Amino acid sequence: MWFSYLLAVMPNKLTFIGLNEFNLELISEMARLLPKGNYLSRLLEFQKIESTTEDELESGFLEPWVQWVGIQTGTPSTVHGVKNLGDISDLKQPQLWERLSSHGKSSIIWGAMNAKRGSSSECRIFLPDPWVFDEPAYPDKIRSFVELPRYLAKNYTSLSTAKIAKLTGAFLINGFRHAGFRNFVSFLGLIARGLAKFGPKNIVFICGFEYLSAAAFCRQAQKIKPDLNYLFLNSLAHAQHHYWKMTDEQPLPEIIYAYAGIEKIISMIDRELGLFSGGEAMVVTNALSQTSTAKEPPWVLYRVRDMATFLTKLNISFNRVETLMSYDGHVFFENGDAMSAAKEALTEINIKGVSLFFLEPHQEQLKLFFRIDFSDPTNSETEISASTRSFPFDEEIKKIVVRTGKHNQKGVIFHNSENLRLVGSHDILNHDLFKYIYPDLFFDNPPAQSDAG
Repeated sequence: MWFSYLLAVMPNKLTFIGLNEFNLELISEMARLLPKGNYLSRLLEFQKIESTTEDELESGFLEPWVQWVGIQTGTPSTVHGVKNLGDISDLKQPQLWERLSSHGKSSIIWGAMNAKRGSSSECRIFLPDPWVFDEPAYPDKIRSFVELPRYLAKNYTSLSTAKIAKLTGAFLINGFRHAGFRNFVSFLGLIARGLAKFGPKNIVFICGFEYLSAAAFCRQAQKIKPDLNYLFLNSLAHAQHHYWKMTDEQPLPEIIYAYAGIEKIISMIDRELGLFSGGEAMVVTNALSQTSTAKEPPWVLYRVRDMATFLTKLNISFNRVETLMSYDGHVFFENGDAMSAAKEALTEINIKGVSLFFLEPHQEQLKLFFRIDFSDPTNSETEISASTRSFPFDEEIKKIVVRTGKHNQKGVIFHNSENLRLVGSHDILNHDLFKYIYPDLFFDNPPAQSDAG
């Protein structure tokens, strides 16, 4: 396989879909449940490669915001060193689209996780993921596609109705403008069916947003015709973390709805860009997977309701708080003394002697990363203890979900890429994926011979 890699050449065009954390068994089951000839079935007919990572669950690096950085830079976490969402400003390694740009190749990067546009002058459109709080959309006219989900992701335990209404209005107006009438009507139908079946559950709006956003991506790809189309989709990861239970040997309706939504997106992408009939290379991968935790002891995801209010109540001085996707975030400070004092105060907070937070200071940026490091079930009598006071757990901390899916090292790559065909049936490390697709770009950092087979 190593010798074959040396014979590979850069593809003219590539559409890459980051279908975050999908489970192969669930895709196979959904392909069986959906109408005959569905696009999940067609995807399963593509050639398949399995991938893995050396990062383990207990390391803190088996997270999508770590693994996708590895894929996008062609480096393992031991090299790129990015551990948390929001740390992407520290990244030193060039990302794929930066390498492409240096070769005069253009790209559209839509939603890539924990990424930045960087030095890529040929990246014609860059839409950051909602959890990278300091990376702007490029060009500015597409910012409504990140502003709404970014606000919801950061503030879903303390939302402002007026703010949601304003951002939703901007998203819908620009969604109609950029996605087209047909796709906008399909978006409304998807939302309507979800509301009728589930009511206003998060999964309904997540799937609806993802569809309309993907439609806008397609229209931009039609117009610009870049060398790389990169689309990132995250709804399946959310659904599996929250709803992965079985009834009568079938997944819950929310899981079926989410996978059906992805099938609808792939169908729309084929209609708009001709992926299955146009002869251009397409790659779909998950970076890592999830496995069901239905038979494991409960692991509860908690989130501080409003971290800024919580810090103020504890008389902790800070500049600002940037909350992240789930149970974590960054607190920024004026100086090192203020950060050290905050770390000391937060270290003392505990539940029956068990520390509530994992804390990680970043001296150069004057920021303190925090993550709730407690996942046991609680009750109405559970209290949080600080150095001089105690208060009810539920007053400051919100239970989000009892996790139903956890991360797994194994990934899957579906493709029709000539260069990936040279890999054969060998497993690869996930961060080596683009090295096989674009060998000319990674001549300075080829796949390790040990994992090339």
